[in-house]
Amino acid sequence: MRRRVATCSGLAVVLALVCACQGPQAAADDATTVRPTPPAADYCATAATDALPCVPESRTLFVAIAQATIMLAPDVAIQTKQLRGRLVPQTPEPAVVLDDLSQFEVQVNSGQVHLSTAALAALVRDRFGAEAAVRGLKLSQQGRQLVLDGEFRRRGWVPFHLTGRLSRLDATHLVLRPTHLSVDGRPAMALMRAAHLALADIIALRTPAFKVRDNQIEIDVPALLPPPAITFEIADAALDARGLNLVFDDGQDTPAVATARPAGSYVLLHGGQLAIGPLHTDDPRIQLESADADQPLTLSLADYRAQLAGGHIQLLAKPARATFIARLAAPESGS
Repeated sequence: MRRRVATCSGLAVVLALVCACQGPQAAADDATTVRPTPPAADYCATAATDALPCVPESRTLFVAIAQATIMLAPDVAIQTKQLRGRLVPQTPEPAVVLDDLSQFEVQVNSGQVHLSTAALAALVRDRFGAEAAVRGLKLSQQGRQLVLDGEFRRRGWVPFHLTGRLSRLDATHLVLRPTHLSVDGRPAMALMRAAHLALADIIALRTPAFKVRDNQIEIDVPALLPPPAITFEIADAALDARGLNLVFDDGQDTPAVATARPAGSYVLLHGGQLAIGPLHTDDPRIQLESADADQPLTLSLADYRAQLAGGHIQLLAKPARATFIARLAAPESGS
């Protein structure tokens, strides 16, 4: 039978169990001693109304991220300047199950993130592993343009080299418009124009993440990303010298939330129902930080238990609602 835990002591058991399941138990600060819950006025009467322990209870599990790196896969890291959104279960189970990335969806309301060129290259490589129309596709960057090298099928395999500018197409798509194309080592764009041929006449490509349409390559960004499913509306997209910057904004208001204690790099979780390992909790209040105060937080979705086990967990003593500071160890290389 599933246990649902909503008390201060219950959430302490949840986090302790997570650490114990993964390896040596996380070191606990003196503040982890569970004491009787004091009146809300002890803390929230003087704290900011949007402080993590003081925001109202909600049936929705909200997430707020600042200056942190989120690893969706070992070679796909999203550098997050700021992001607000919701974690929503996609099954009849009302709790978000962190151990099952296919069970929940991240609904982004607003944010600014960066994907490095290496992360983009990894996404392209992973999505074309079994593609029949194109093989050996490699992405790189030249200045503020993307470069694609690979082979397309046309009575055998024909090598191509494409350079193009990337921009926003609509709320979920980017578009790559070629500025240069060579086929089998020969410049092709002038010949294509003379023969009234479009890029789609040369490279027939239609996958969930990539489609060649007329003279452009359309990229479905949600389909490009690994689990968990992420929904968003792209407000702006631009390449810089290091990779791709994306701005999200769906026009919806997300409740403002401030850290329980000062932090420049963090992930905040509050509200709803959350499953960590075998136990569930209602209305959690969790602030994730780096165990190394000199380093920003890096959170690996696939390896968060090991990060918890190698870090420290502190229960704030004053708030009426149980609020935890979890300092995560850095993920192991390749996690």
